[in-house]
Amino acid sequence: MNDQGVTVRLFIGYHINSEMKIILSKSFLWKQVVILPSNLEENLIEVSHEGKIYLGSYLKEGSSLDDIRQVEKHIIQKMKSYCVDFPLDHLLISIFPQVFIA
Repeated sequence: MNDQGVTVRLFIGYHINSEMKIILSKSFLWKQVVILPSNLEENLIEVSHEGKIYLGSYLKEGSSLDDIRQVEKHIIQKMKSYCVDFPLDHLLISIFPQVFIA
């Protein structure tokens, strides 16, 4: 959505707790993604929302429920590669808007 320089995008991701943050800081693959992002569509990003950090990606405009489920699966797959020894099954997915002003 774009209205006079204002864009709203939906973000989908998981809250990064302190334990996960430690595991990510030790992950060689995650360090590569942060330092040398090669494919922004494919890689996950960190986003701050209401004082918390989330790991996930932005949804494409007009995403259907099936699209959202596919993105969630992609995020989990990527997180498993970054946090190999961290149990992800107890995490709750979050979806929230982000406003960008140009």
